[in-house]
Amino acid sequence: MVRGFTIQNGKIDHGGGIHCFDSYNNVTIENNFIAGNMAAVGGGLDCDHAHPTVRNNIFLDNTADIYGGAICCFVGRPGIMNCTFSGNSAGQFGGGVFCRLGSFATISNCIFWEDIPEEIYVYHGVGPTVTYSNVQNGYPGEGNMDTDPLFHQLMINFYILMPYKQEIFF
Repeated sequence: MVRGFTIQNGKIDHGGGIHCFDSYNNVTIENNFIAGNMAAVGGGLDCDHAHPTVRNNIFLDNTADIYGGAICCFVGRPGIMNCTFSGNSAGQFGGGVFCRLGSFATISNCIFWEDIPEEIYVYHGVGPTVTYSNVQNGYPGEGNMDTDPLFHQLMINFYILMPYKQEIFF
């Protein structure tokens, strides 16, 4: 379990912040601030043949040279919920989340905003199931929307929602 950490400024080939490899059981990544990490793939998190539970994390300003600025999924089934993705970037595909070859991610109640070149990218295969999430420029799925979350930056690398903006989904 990885819980309650600030994981930042890591740099490696796969998973600049966290590399979850060959982990099919009992891996939970929750309540973390994952920011400013760099990798060739999976700037913040690389899920390589892994099925982690990823919840209540903030992925901010992570970078991948090729794909998966915040998260790269390769032959895995990550469950991603209640996470915020913003300012992540990839050189080719999937600034927020990149899924390829046998990845069946489920994403719910997340915010994807200002990730470059796009929020979610699917390369060969079935895309993630995305529900009740706020995705800039939209994404198909039940309860999804495309509404500016009106982030307010209180200090460097700390984001909150402005008052009166409801981002709670039922």
